[in-house]
Amino acid sequence: MKLAAKYISIRNTMYSDKPNEDFYVCDNDDGIYMVLDGISRDVVEGKYPNPSPARRASEIFADKTHEYLKKSLNSEINDFQAIIREAMSFGNECIADANSRGAYSFQPGTIGIVLVVRGDRAYYGFIGDCVGKVVSYDNVTTFTRSQTEYVIAHRAEYTQSEIRDNICNNPEHPAGYGALNGRKAALHFIETGCFELSGTEKILLYTDGFEEALDPLSAKQMYELTVDEAAGLSESMGSEPIDDRTLLIISCRKE
Repeated sequence: MKLAAKYISIRNTMYSDKPNEDFYVCDNDDGIYMVLDGISRDVVEGKYPNPSPARRASEIFADKTHEYLKKSLNSEINDFQAIIREAMSFGNECIADANSRGAYSFQPGTIGIVLVVRGDRAYYGFIGDCVGKVVSYDNVTTFTRSQTEYVIAHRAEYTQSEIRDNICNNPEHPAGYGALNGRKAALHFIETGCFELSGTEKILLYTDGFEEALDPLSAKQMYELTVDEAAGLSESMGSEPIDDRTLLIISCRKE
């Protein structure tokens, strides 16, 4: 499968000093792609932490997971979903190691999607609420799901500390969702899967900052979308603050 990807990552408009905490990997040679969304921190004494521990968590996970995948995917193992799960677990351990060197009111972390293309199949793992879609000219299939949908809908029922300490990475809680913050319990929330590729699809991976602009698009609009057009759509959504936005558009073509 011939792969080519375009990408864009735009800083939020929430605070003037809040850095872009998204991160991505775009490795066409090895067929490895990621989008990551660092979990926002608290403002401290009127300032947003910069450099951001959330940005660092995204970078650590991306670098270490990518490194693990490049080594493992060259082996004779064929269970790519298991390899992705192992790589994400390793990335989470690396975040734990980094977090152990600091004192935090809640552990820095990230969420995201890891996708690997091998032959005519795409394999993926995800945690959190980033979005993955496979798009043809007349059809769109979402292969991820938002793990935070319930907790967002019932946010008024919980305090911030309850969400961070009792709901995040708690598979026993009805509102439980996953975050890669170094806790082993996060592994319960890693979901994996695969889908076939015919060689005419595009795969879109994006963080939730792009949802409002991209989710309503038709299959044709999404198939023809460029990263510049996506940025323009996002900027035209209104005057409300916008979160960090990262998008990968992966074009697949049979050789």
